[in-house]
Amino acid sequence: MEKEDAKDLGAVQSPESTVFQQHYGTLHSVVQASLDTIATSLYSKGMIDFDTKGNITGPVVGLGEAKKTHTLLSNVELKIMADPLAFYDFTDALWDNLPTRSMANTMNEDLEKHKEQHPNVQVSEMSHKEEGRRQLLTYHLGMRHKMYDEYYKREATPLSSQSPQVESSPCPKPELKDLDILSLKCNWFSLGLQLGIDDSKLDKIESDSKDSSVAQRKMFQHWINTDEDASYEKLVDALKKLKDVQTVKYVSSNLMKQN
Repeated sequence: MEKEDAKDLGAVQSPESTVFQQHYGTLHSVVQASLDTIATSLYSKGMIDFDTKGNITGPVVGLGEAKKTHTLLSNVELKIMADPLAFYDFTDALWDNLPTRSMANTMNEDLEKHKEQHPNVQVSEMSHKEEGRRQLLTYHLGMRHKMYDEYYKREATPLSSQSPQVESSPCPKPELKDLDILSLKCNWFSLGLQLGIDDSKLDKIESDSKDSSVAQRKMFQHWINTDEDASYEKLVDALKKLKDVQTVKYVSSNLMKQN
């Protein structure tokens, strides 16, 4: 696809798609916790087809919970990009499920704020062309995932490397024995992404682990071993983005103070 085509993709973006993408990381965590319920609700609303629902709610070799969640959200995102009104079907599905109801409220509120701040944003006619629309949206989705990879890596870069600082003693690295006892409220896969770990590595960790606790331990071990700037401060920042308030309080009060 030529640069001109890629440039035109910006016109396809609707406020609904923008808000969905802004919440993608948090959605991955909250939706995975209620995956079967959300998938069934979306199927009843025509948001996903029968085969997709079966792959998500049934056992599929080589397809773990994190991968199923990613597949579901990718399908939803394509729907919203093709028809912005699908955003409301999605938030309705979240609202119908009590554990994800607050997420539905947040997304709907953010959409209203976005529309107030950008009153002239319109979806171009290009997004409504039937010919080649699927290829266009798929390309745009792929580009967005590349942007997310760059975002996670950038967010994982400590502030100390971005601007001059007063010389101070280096922060000690987190220890696995401390991280191993954390009872995360967020999804370990989403946390790994926020810490800058590639999703391909996280997929491998998931497939090689018998349960989520083992996967969480391997994720932390990989982070400590490969990130020279791994710190409790970086962990807290990642947890805050995933709204895991309880773990943030524990790490801040117990692990950061003792180090």
